[in-house]
Amino acid sequence: MPFVDPQKRRLYHRAYQRRRRAQQGLTLNPDQTPQVRAYLCWRNPTFRLPGAVFKNGIFITSCSQTMAMIEHDEAFGVDIFRLQISS
Repeated sequence: MPFVDPQKRRLYHRAYQRRRRAQQGLTLNPDQTPQVRAYLCWRNPTFRLPGAVFKNGIFITSCSQTMAMIEHDEAFGVDIFRLQISS
């Protein structure tokens, strides 16, 4: 392994990820419109979180705080999944 020190490896990997995201256009600039994300709760169609209520198992938001709250919940990845919205 080229990096013996885990801290150097972590810093290199984060810089690499930032470069890749910038190349793919995945970073949001302040002048860009906010990203819209949809989430699916397949087990409980009326799932509730503070500030987020799933209707028929689907929740759509463009609020970054709500996105972070949903993705940090313990049900994310188990009962709640992110849907890909294509235009």
